[in-house]
Parts: sequence; structure tokens; C-alpha cells
Amino acid sequence: MFRDRIELENELIEVLNKIKHNRKDISKIDEKLFVNNRVALGTISDLTKGGLQELNKIDETLLCIVANAVCDVSGEIRISPINYYTPEEIDYALNNEYFNGETSEILPITLENVLMAKTDEYITVIKITDLVHWKNEGLIIYDYESQRSAKYVRKQNGVIPTPDLNKQHVKEISEHQLNGTYIVDTITLNIYSDEITALNYNNKTKTLKINKGARISITDGFHRLEASVLTVKNDPETEEVFQVAIKSFDTDKAQKTFGQYNTYHPVSKERVQSLKKEKFGDYVVEKLKYKSDLKGKVSTEKRLSTLANHLTTTSILSEAIDHQFKMESQKDVIEVSEYLEKFFNYLIGSFKDEFVLNQNKYRETSFINNQYVFAGYVVLARRFRDENIPIIKLEEVIKNINFSKEVSDFSGLFSKGKKSIPFIISYFESLNLKEYAHN
Repeated sequence: MFRDRIELENELIEVLNKIKHNRKDISKIDEKLFVNNRVALGTISDLTKGGLQELNKIDETLLCIVANAVCDVSGEIRISPINYYTPEEIDYALNNEYFNGETSEILPITLENVLMAKTDEYITVIKITDLVHWKNEGLIIYDYESQRSAKYVRKQNGVIPTPDLNKQHVKEISEHQLNGTYIVDTITLNIYSDEITALNYNNKTKTLKINKGARISITDGFHRLEASVLTVKNDPETEEVFQVAIKSFDTDKAQKTFGQYNTYHPVSKERVQSLKKEKFGDYVVEKLKYKSDLKGKVSTEKRLSTLANHLTTTSILSEAIDHQFKMESQKDVIEVSEYLEKFFNYLIGSFKDEFVLNQNKYRETSFINNQYVFAGYVVLARRFRDENIPIIKLEEVIKNINFSKEVSDFSGLFSKGKKSIPFIISYFESLNLKEYAHN
């Protein structure tokens, strides 16, 4: 969770207290919990009666499942899991059967005829019917942390990330599978856990056991897996197979592997850079994305999603941070990250209307929330630190900068196309901050 769970517990109890006498709604929630995640009937009644004390006892996965079901029935967006959990955590919770604390019962699984390339890399062949069964059981998730960027769609309970799926591509692959013209290729699964040993390999029998509690994410081949779902629906007895490369990498290594692989494949260079994290600035941005008020507002692609309320991109921030801050070690990364977290929290908190509540309105007449201007804000952060300007002066400084689109010298900075960042940096480096801060 990226927010303290007690915040969600307090909001959830407030909502439950509002609807606890509505037997129809409580019954709907109970049914959703059981049908979608096999949570025992009566759980919601127990939680309602027990209040905060009872909520404190359940784990974060069940809390996510309950919050989602209550949100769906009550329409209270404030308790939606997207406000508290990462996309990966939501996928894990909502796509698994809970069974009083244990995920799907089909684990453990033992695969046969598996070759080991390294201690954390394996290769085998698996029927697509088996892979589709795993997916339908919620075992295989789409890991937004180490895959292509998500696209954002507006649903009843808010804006959520979804895999960027080419439906025509999926249909074509399925047609080849059904017609027997599909050439077998390789998909990649990453099977990992921080809590348990995810895999056990027997070199003598060439078997690989996937243990209960392991997380299985698809890191290459999502379209092919989706096509296989369609194929199995039309031909449940199909004998089609995939070569499957199995990795057991933590999130950081999975990100770098995907980034390295897709240096030569059609994924935007911005997303590849975000995953590979080859510069210190990349690591700083990664921390800001989850620990500051920039959380959820930084796109890993070149374009911003207006639905997701993105403000800027990882590549813009990373380039500006590397340019402005001298970093030679992870210690420097930590110090710069902590300073920038405070800076951006203060900036966004001081101008909520421009950065949070009415972004599109201000974009019509002002450059204040233009994605490239965030390179300028990085310059301000560095100058505030180096010139010993108190951060409480930030609001004053920003108000003295004319961001109007009618100002030629400022709007002219964006006429250089891809060279916008260095011109923005130069502009903000030339500002007389002492004068601005004392007006």
C-alpha cells in the first residue's frame, strides 16, 4: 500500500456504518465477496459488527477485496482500492480466490520436462489450455511495474490502468491458432515472491515446482495469451502449445530485463528508459512516483494521459534531475529524492487548482502545468537548495513567474520541439529568485 492502511480502515468503517442497516446492500456485498474471491459468507457482517478492531485483524489483501466490493455497491469512490494500493497489489488481490487467507487452490503446480539455464531461468513447453486455466484462475497477472505502460480508462469506481491491448492483433493470432497455421514461439513468465521460495527445481527429474504463494506475472507475450483465451473458448480441446521461458526475478531485475529486451522491440524509448533505470535520475524519479504528491501523475510514456491526470513524464524529470543534481552514489540518490519529495509536495500542495483540481482549465491559458515546465521546477529545487532559499518562499516565487501563454518569451521556449528541455532549464536558471522571493 502506498498510503497508511488506517486511513482506508477509517473511511471503510464510516461507509459500512452508513449502510449496515440496508440488508439488500449488505447481501450484495456478501455475494460479491464470495462469488468473485470466495471470501466466506458472513464476513462483511462480522467486519461491520467488529468495527475498527476487527478490520485491524485482517491482512491487506482481504482489506483490498472488501474495500473494492463495498465501493462497487455503495458507490463511495473514496474507499476505492486505487486510492490506496498499487495496480500490482490490486491485480493480485482481485484476481485471486481468497479462501480465508490463502490464494488460489491450484498451487502448487509441478511442471515436467523443464531445462534450467541458470538458477533463476528455465525453459519448457506448456499447453495453451493450461496457461488459459491459470489465467482464468487469477494466477497470471499483468505486472504494470515491469511491462509496457498501461492505458487508462474511466470506470464506475474511478480511473484505472488497463493493459494496452491491440484487439485486432489478438484476433489474428487466435485465428492462426485455430487454423493450425500458428508458428510456436516463446512467452515469458516471471514467478517470484518476497515471502516464500517461489520455485523448486529437481535436476534429476527435470521438474519445476511452483509453490503456493508464488506470484506469476507475464512479462512478454500478453497478446498471445489473450489470443489463447479466445482460442480455447472456441476450441477447448486444442493441442496448441507455447515455449515458455520462466524467470524468477525481483521487480527491479524484471524491469531492467524488459527494458533491455525492448531496446530492440516496439516499445517507446521513454518506457524503456523508465524500466532500465540506467541513470541516477531514473532512480530518483522512481522514488518520487511513489513517495511524493507526484504519485500517479508521472507518465512513463512520451504522451500524457488526461484521464490519469498526468502532469509530466519520467524522461523529462530524469533528464532535468541528472542535469541539475550531481549524484555519484545511492546515498546521493536518497538525499536528492528526499529533498525533491519535499519540494514537489510543497509545490503541488500550494497550487492544487493548477496541478490537481482543474488541470485542463489552466492548460488552456497557462504553461504552469505544462509537462516540460517540470524540468524548470527541478531547476528551482536545485537553486532553492544551493542558494539557501527557504522552501516556504516557493509559492511566492511561482506567483511572480508569468506563465501566461500570451507572453512571447515564455511561449517561445516551446517552439524548439525536442529541444524544449534545455531551453526551459536555461530560462529558469536565469530567473532572479532573490528578487521574486522578496516581492
